[in-house]
Amino acid sequence: MESWSLPHFFLYLYNLEIVKGVRHLSYEHLCEDSNAQLS
Repeated sequence: MESWSLPHFFLYLYNLEIVKGVRHLSYEHLCEDSNAQLS
């Protein structure tokens, strides 16, 4: 592994975690909205 690619790799993982977190939050929000509409 080249020396410059390691920080890029961590940055990629960091961004991936943010995207997963945002998706999880918006998914929960959608579920709450649909549950509110059903009741």
